[in-house]
Amino acid sequence: MEKPKTKWRIRYTALICMWIAYCMLQLDRQKTTVLMPVIREDIGLDHAQIGILIGTFTLIFATMQFISGYIVNRVGLKRVMAVALAGFSVSTWWTGFVTSFESFLFRYAIFGWFEGLNPPAAVQLVSRWFPKRERGKASAVWATTWVITPIWAPIVAVALMNATSWRWVFGFCALAGLPALLLIKYFIFDRPEQYRFKGKTMPEYELEEIYEDEIAEEQKKNPAKVITYKDVINKKDGTALRVADVYKNVSIWLLSLAAFFHNTLFWGMNIWLPLYLTEVHKYNMQTMAILVGLYNLSGAIGQFLCGAVSDRIGVRRPFMIASNLLSLLFMILFVTLIKPGTPFIVTALLLLVTGFFLNMHWAVQAALSSELSSPDLGSVAIGVVNGMAQYGSAAAGYVTGFLVYKTPQGTTVYDNAFIYWGLSALLAALFVYLIKEKSRKVPEAAPQPVKTNI
Repeated sequence: MEKPKTKWRIRYTALICMWIAYCMLQLDRQKTTVLMPVIREDIGLDHAQIGILIGTFTLIFATMQFISGYIVNRVGLKRVMAVALAGFSVSTWWTGFVTSFESFLFRYAIFGWFEGLNPPAAVQLVSRWFPKRERGKASAVWATTWVITPIWAPIVAVALMNATSWRWVFGFCALAGLPALLLIKYFIFDRPEQYRFKGKTMPEYELEEIYEDEIAEEQKKNPAKVITYKDVINKKDGTALRVADVYKNVSIWLLSLAAFFHNTLFWGMNIWLPLYLTEVHKYNMQTMAILVGLYNLSGAIGQFLCGAVSDRIGVRRPFMIASNLLSLLFMILFVTLIKPGTPFIVTALLLLVTGFFLNMHWAVQAALSSELSSPDLGSVAIGVVNGMAQYGSAAAGYVTGFLVYKTPQGTTVYDNAFIYWGLSALLAALFVYLIKEKSRKVPEAAPQPVKTNI
């Protein structure tokens, strides 16, 4: 077998390409959120209508998760990711022409349909192309797309808007999806053994690494035979039956409920933070964009560190519980400590700490969902988990829009929203606690068959 000449692996390249593609999908969510104060003034939206817009988008996005997980399992992640990106480009361009609440609602719903195709495909790539010892880091890298994108998207969106108008920003973002389509075409495949680029295939040593967990399991069943990745790939073991077993897995549904409530917190903060900073603290668009960027930068750091540490330790639940309980504390501080007129540095520091710990949950959720099922069924498991999570996003959009209110003096108050998000964090921690997780053991080296002299 050919020996590796470098520590770099083809699966890392595939992950980077998938990361770029998913950043483009996240771009629409982030730039629409940051431009919402201007769009609201231009087409005349109130807070309740904004909540309905966001809630409808995430409701459709959530429902697509359940469908997409099954589609990915049947037709492959490559095709699904390509369709999602192509649909994103067209629907983003079209949304730039909205003139009323009704037209915005209709086009944003279509975008939710296309974006909803992609998360199960992304998790399927992580669960099938990476061994367990790397899935936490790989999942964290993927998860940073929705915290890295908000770092640069607000700054770029505001700069483009100032140079042109908010409508042109949608057109520029639509074009950004085209390079990502090329990356999917050349570097992403349904399975690692299908990889082909300029006549090269996946090296055998890397396939042995990717399939090491399944190889170890098969080796235990057949100690007299040396098991290789080829034995695992060629094995036929009733995948159709195991798809049904995903829906019977109690831990999958507990994780789904935890994801529902954590996503209520996560997207509640992400969606409403720009409006909160401009309406309550009266920051201008540039200052708001910087604060949102810092919040998400700390989140990206928290995600990656959490993913790396959880891979080393071999468990996921403790990090998710800590993430939600600390987030509950921070929501309480936003109600009791942060008021209009609070010094900028205090608000910025609380946002940095909140971003770091709140995002730890996401770093390991995708990894845990695939580990509760199997690598080949990661898309189905995450379809259930992320589908429920996005229903939480929809709830955050709808409910928060009615919790934010103005006093007779004209002051906008978000206290009820922070309480709602804090209670969601508490419930998320509770459901994670109830999950039964098996600690990961590093696969043992395959034993050699016993030789006898005849």
